[in-house]
Amino acid sequence: MELSGLEITLSRIRQIESRISSLEHKFAPTISSFKTVLNEKIQNKEPSKNNDTDINKIIEKYSSENNLDKNLVDAVIKAESNYEKNAVSHAGAQGLMQLMPLTAQSLGVIDPFDPEQNISGGTKYLKNLINRYNSVELGLAAYNAGPHNVNKYGGIPPFEETRNYVKKVLELQKNP
Repeated sequence: MELSGLEITLSRIRQIESRISSLEHKFAPTISSFKTVLNEKIQNKEPSKNNDTDINKIIEKYSSENNLDKNLVDAVIKAESNYEKNAVSHAGAQGLMQLMPLTAQSLGVIDPFDPEQNISGGTKYLKNLINRYNSVELGLAAYNAGPHNVNKYGGIPPFEETRNYVKKVLELQKNP
């Protein structure tokens, strides 16, 4: 009996899931994120904004506390993790606002996957960068590429990723 394309695909997915399960204890946050995206794709859904009111309340709380536009913070979270609290980047950045481990530690963030701690640290860091450069654009560039690169180039670094990031966040801020 010949297998259909769907049956072959489902069989392959089960193989991948079984491999993932065996590695899950070591790479739990990354795998959890992968599984979420995989399940959404299987169900023919796009990853969507977490409508959890707790996240929205946390964004409002720390935006206000750090005197930031909540739409800016929301835009950074959308651009950084697409609201996936367990996101881990290829560079090792973690959580909703994609904090690097040393940055998170310096901000007092013990669990970067905890939305409250992540947003608290991320908004504090973003506000510090905006104040340091006296510019939202340069603060965003430093958030993405690091302050050393903003200093090195005397402005937004000539990296396509960073230029696109600043543009994307500002657009998302205007059109939440």
